[in-house]
Amino acid sequence: METVFFRNAEIETPDVATGAIKLSFASELPVLRSDSSGQYWEVLSHAPGDANFGFINRKGVALQDHNEKLDIGDVVNNSVKVDADKKTRGEIKLYDENWQTRVKTDWSKIPVSVGYTRLSIVSESVGEDKIPVRRFAWSPYEVSLLTVRAADSTVGINRAAEIDSTVNVETKVSEPTKIIMSEKIEITEAQRKEFGDAALTTDRARRKAIHDAAEKIAQKTPTMAEAIRKIATDCDLAGETVGDFSGKALEAFGARKLDHTEAHIGMSQAEVEDYSIVRAVQSCMNSKSGKIEKDCPEFDYNQEAEKRYGKRSSSFWIPTDVTVGKKGDPEKGRRDMQVNIFGQGGAFVPTLLEPTPIELLRNKMVLSTLGIRVMGGLTGNVSIPRQTGAATAYSLSEIAQAAVSNQTIDQISLTPKRVSAVGIYSKQLLIQSAIAIENFMRDDLMTVNAIKLDYLGFNGSGAASEPQGIINTPGVGSVTFGAAATYAKLVAFETAINAANSQGGNRAYVTTPTAKGTLKSAAKFLTGGGTNVTNIALWEDNEINGYPALDTNQILNNQMIFGNFNSLIMAMFGGLDIVVDPYTLADKGEVKITINNFIDIALRHPQEFVVSADAANQ
Repeated sequence: METVFFRNAEIETPDVATGAIKLSFASELPVLRSDSSGQYWEVLSHAPGDANFGFINRKGVALQDHNEKLDIGDVVNNSVKVDADKKTRGEIKLYDENWQTRVKTDWSKIPVSVGYTRLSIVSESVGEDKIPVRRFAWSPYEVSLLTVRAADSTVGINRAAEIDSTVNVETKVSEPTKIIMSEKIEITEAQRKEFGDAALTTDRARRKAIHDAAEKIAQKTPTMAEAIRKIATDCDLAGETVGDFSGKALEAFGARKLDHTEAHIGMSQAEVEDYSIVRAVQSCMNSKSGKIEKDCPEFDYNQEAEKRYGKRSSSFWIPTDVTVGKKGDPEKGRRDMQVNIFGQGGAFVPTLLEPTPIELLRNKMVLSTLGIRVMGGLTGNVSIPRQTGAATAYSLSEIAQAAVSNQTIDQISLTPKRVSAVGIYSKQLLIQSAIAIENFMRDDLMTVNAIKLDYLGFNGSGAASEPQGIINTPGVGSVTFGAAATYAKLVAFETAINAANSQGGNRAYVTTPTAKGTLKSAAKFLTGGGTNVTNIALWEDNEINGYPALDTNQILNNQMIFGNFNSLIMAMFGGLDIVVDPYTLADKGEVKITINNFIDIALRHPQEFVVSADAANQ
């Protein structure tokens, strides 16, 4: 048997212009109750997550005197919420004409009451009157208009937002609040069905799943804890699913196309352009500890990055502002190739003799152009809840009992995997602080790292400390060419993800330059007639089947990938960590520089990608 309690309040002036009566029906005012253990003060907690409005916001009714047989109206869907003054407010709409008339003419004598159950004790303390004070998580089911004296006088119809009196339940409870409320009922089996036991069980499971998921994320990501808990509370009160919460939680991390704003330390564009990796490396070479020194202009940026990323650097951090650039313009992380800056040692390096290093021919990176989700500046492991199965809807007769069905949930876990590279530079090169050398070093360090991240996004094995890329993720779809590619086979990639309920996004085809050459030489179909026959290639104007088509040697074995690349998450833990070692190769006049990047990769929905089982260039 489940106990239902009541709290009452006098009605204030109703707003009946629209037929919906605005009211407040619960607050944190203590009410004296008693049980087998003695007296205690009951406080209905209005803290985030402690008030569950899922049931009342969907199926709440307005009753007369808490009598389920005297149904006089409805609680307006999704109207019940906690306001800033820690009062529960909502709206009821009366369809009983007698009560409509009475409320309009005799509102001052009509109290309001809420029927609720207590879900759990969230905290206990003792007031100065030595009576225990218990704060309860709770869930309202119905609102009643009745004629008995109100216990909680701070709530009622159209109650003003101001709190009428302040009560500190941790220290003292004021005398006027000592009103003993003894009315409570035990729900019979018949009444339980009226309240919808199956719906209640499912709703509690929904609520618990949302808040459990939020706590896991909050504990692993302290900097986002408050925002994540608020999202959970909003989803809970709105009756939303764990899947809804998952999507909103992910958006809260700022995961969007190459947007590392969350990881930025706040450098201006002028500061980004003035930032010198060479200068920071030279500072580390001069220090006994191998770390950047305080007199180096880049020292303050490193300190700020350590605070932002929540961990110390090995020698120094290159902030995300520099490695990725400013929001919406990643190229601004680069310095223009221009004449030397005299004050930074340029007078010692003749401009006419300064060689600009010729870049290595490298694999083309494409993920950065495909709209992947980048979660920047993470400081701890992240678990993102994901709904994998829906509840079941039934077609039933008028009074048939619906079977309980539950959503199924799993999690996407993101944990740091180290991506490391080593560069060796001569001390002579480093002491020549020319802009060309600065750009060469900056581009070399960042490009080799970025190429590896791009490669792992496609090919990561998910083992041996590698993140799991698209090709090796379980659940990704497959299409077999079997022979030379045809237009029908290329369309089959799109059909596969559409059949998995993928809803658009940043879709694209990606394959190798070799496969691209083959597809540009293969006919899509023929138009015209007679001697006027036009060949249209399968790959035309960097498009296949109306979607962007890209080529890169990052794809192995001439395979082809098609999918919604917005479903790929690239998690970045901190920035680029630099380790400067001037000792190991000192006898050769060289400095060993190691870069460490901590990342992980996951697919929100593997079904939104299809990988060919064989080569696309047959």
